[in-house]
Amino acid sequence: MARLIFLISVALSVSVADSKYAQGALAAHKARNPRGRARRPARLVENGQLRGVADVSLLQEVGKMSLSVDDASATDANQKEPKEELEDWKDGNLAAKSRFSEEQLDELTSHITADVYGEQLHDIADINLSRFINSKGNVQAANHMHSEFEKLGLTVWTADLDIGSELIGFVEPTAKRSSAIIARLDGSDLKDDAIMVAAHFDSVNWEDVSKEAPGVDDNASGLALVMLLAKALANREVPLRRSVLFVAFNAEEEGLIGSTQVAPLIVSGKYGNVKSVVIADEVAWPGSGSHDKQAIFETLGTVKGTTSLLDTFAHSVKEGDGVEGFKVNKHGFGSDHMPFLKAGIPTVLLIEGDNMHHADLYGHSARDTFDHVSFEFGASMSKLALRVVAKLASPEE
Repeated sequence: MARLIFLISVALSVSVADSKYAQGALAAHKARNPRGRARRPARLVENGQLRGVADVSLLQEVGKMSLSVDDASATDANQKEPKEELEDWKDGNLAAKSRFSEEQLDELTSHITADVYGEQLHDIADINLSRFINSKGNVQAANHMHSEFEKLGLTVWTADLDIGSELIGFVEPTAKRSSAIIARLDGSDLKDDAIMVAAHFDSVNWEDVSKEAPGVDDNASGLALVMLLAKALANREVPLRRSVLFVAFNAEEEGLIGSTQVAPLIVSGKYGNVKSVVIADEVAWPGSGSHDKQAIFETLGTVKGTTSLLDTFAHSVKEGDGVEGFKVNKHGFGSDHMPFLKAGIPTVLLIEGDNMHHADLYGHSARDTFDHVSFEFGASMSKLALRVVAKLASPEE
């Protein structure tokens, strides 16, 4: 580590002893690499400004070492990047039974079309060319979601982001950012219980943090899903028994920071007794070949209640809705489902089956654009999520 500090100060003329930003840059190597497995450069700030990728390249050249961050620590030369441990689903016969009939679920989801999904996706992605934590677009996106939730008549909270060591080096410590925008739709007789559906709204371009980071698939696509569910359930004719939380997390790309900070609030019961969580991250890239129009349901199989949640997802895949198949992963990693699973709350990540391929080609770069998503597939994944959340929010018993 002493050699690394020396190289940073030589290459960039930054005083490690005096600069909190430089110390934050070193702390970056301990951050978890979120999904979108594309490696990222070290985070460095000089005079309050993020340095571009060219500066990081210089540092790497001088040091003759890579400063990219693996899943847990860049200092562990043997650290392996996480892999999808996919398997076929086996029915545990624990799928949620709901008061919603199949006809009611069909009616509820019928309004989500490719055109509707596309409009919602543009509504988010067109806010700004970047929603990176250090950008104006990040604040604009948070304000936008708050306003949109309020328009639906939901109760809305903004949770402030604690800019600690994980984020120093990305954004000034005095900056005002949200860790999450949280909206609640009250249920009826079981309103003290809640189901949560969430996605992160920030984006990143790890190839050059000073450039565009459109983040259309990662993760405007997931946020569009959350917003469409909020609209569908807020305007439903059949009442929900449980309340539903719609949540937009920040700072996922820097290490699941927003969701990690909000998880204790969820566990405390501040917003209701959360029974299950659904996370949407990258849901609009249909993939190709054997992955074409496939989904992955990801969780930690060791957490009680996840078998029931996986079964509910599996039984909610409806022929003709556009999700042609799925696999399950019981060894979850790298997205906002992890803090809630670690807290013992049954949680499933809904993600496109070909997400690894998308990450390799387009992820965390200026190439994550509308050219590489399908409105039709995004609508299909949204319908699936809506069926699951509706069932969970109106249990039969």
